[in-house]
Amino acid sequence: MKKLRARPKPPHNPIGVLVALPDEAQSLRRFKPGCGRLVRTGDGHHLIASGAGPDHARRAALRLVQQGVSGLMSWGCAGALVPGLQPGYLVIPQTLLGADGERFAPDPAWHERFAWALDKKLSTSTDLLAESAHVVATVAAKQALRAATQATAVDMESAALARVAREHGLPFLVVRAIADHWTLDMPKAVTFALNRRGEVRLLWLLAYTLVHPGQVPQLVALGRAFESALQALRAAKAHSGADFCFPTPNPDF
Repeated sequence: MKKLRARPKPPHNPIGVLVALPDEAQSLRRFKPGCGRLVRTGDGHHLIASGAGPDHARRAALRLVQQGVSGLMSWGCAGALVPGLQPGYLVIPQTLLGADGERFAPDPAWHERFAWALDKKLSTSTDLLAESAHVVATVAAKQALRAATQATAVDMESAALARVAREHGLPFLVVRAIADHWTLDMPKAVTFALNRRGEVRLLWLLAYTLVHPGQVPQLVALGRAFESALQALRAAKAHSGADFCFPTPNPDF
């Protein structure tokens, strides 16, 4: 008889983890969840793939809050705005800058514990992370955002999660891995194949690439960069433990 695998036991302080895309969730669990579906991480925390963008992220963060979570975490990938951030570098920002100019600071105790756990083990940055309401697809757009904000990295979901955390009095943390090269435009095959949630429709991607085979080197480079980001996220999870270094009344270090 086949032995059924037991479901993970819910942790004492469950965290709500938000990723933009199902592929990013594979850094926390074996199987990809469907977009918008609430699932559990391997350690029993709540996890949802929101879809790309602040509107999707806000709705997903509110659903996590409804689960009675102790804190919210934005987890996944980010884009580099400076040459010093290479694929696989982790961004654990001390400050987030919303597209409207609003600033957010993650929970200081949680941030300190997480940064301490990764210190000298992985390449990390705590510099400013900017929000963008749309995909920053070209080098020129990255340079313009860098000049306007002085941020070193960008994503589309973390500030939305921070707003929800503030509204509900919850601590939050942002952990994002760089998934592109600063000098790399997003391949047009990818932008062509994106659906409204930011997922790549494989058949659309293949169809575009067949007509434009010159896109293949860029796609390969982007794929390698994304895999470096996933490896960094898996390592960050391993170093931060079952509770993602979430602060407790009686810390053990």
